Order: sequence, then C-alpha cells, then structure tokens
Amino acid sequence: MTRVMFTIDNWEHVFFPKGKTFRLDRAERMPWILEALQRPEEILEAHKGERDVYLLTQKKWGEDFCVIVKKPNQKGISHFITTYSPGLKSVLKMRFCNPRIWP
Repeated sequence: MTRVMFTIDNWEHVFFPKGKTFRLDRAERMPWILEALQRPEEILEAHKGERDVYLLTQKKWGEDFCVIVKKPNQKGISHFITTYSPGLKSVLKMRFCNPRIWP
C-alpha cells in the first residue's frame, strides 16, 4: 500500500487557497480525500505521467471526487498534489483518455 504524504504547502492548498483565509468548504473535503486514498473506486494515470488520479464516484458521495497524487517512489511513498470535485466533462475525459491503473 502506498503512503501519501502531506506537506505544509499541501495543507495550505487544501484549506487556504492562494494564501487567503480559511475555507470551510475546502476543509470539508478531508473525509473524501481519505476515502479516495484508502478505498478508491478507480485509479487512473493522470495526463501528466508522474501523477495518478484516485477517483470516487457519485454512488456513495452524491458527486464525483478526485485526488491527484505523485506516483509512489521506490519506498512506496507518494505526495499529495490537489483534489477537486470534477464536472461531468472532466470525469468522462479522465475515464476515456487516461489509462486505468485499478481496478
């Protein structure tokens, strides 16, 4: 299993976009970030080859979510990059244009 590391910059990116004030709506992403990393419904290779996309779909959460991480290094450690709730167009593009890694 891959470990995903969060740095202070990642933390600020999730909670304080562009160095501004704390955003509760962004903080509310934390439960589905954890869920996506522990039990993704799909993992796809991102359009940038050194990244992976962990995807949760509407079935459980009511909307789609994706978490982008760097591919694991030789020690099995990856680094968080970003997360967002993609629109339908983005989800379709991810599924049809990016190679599926899992399942």
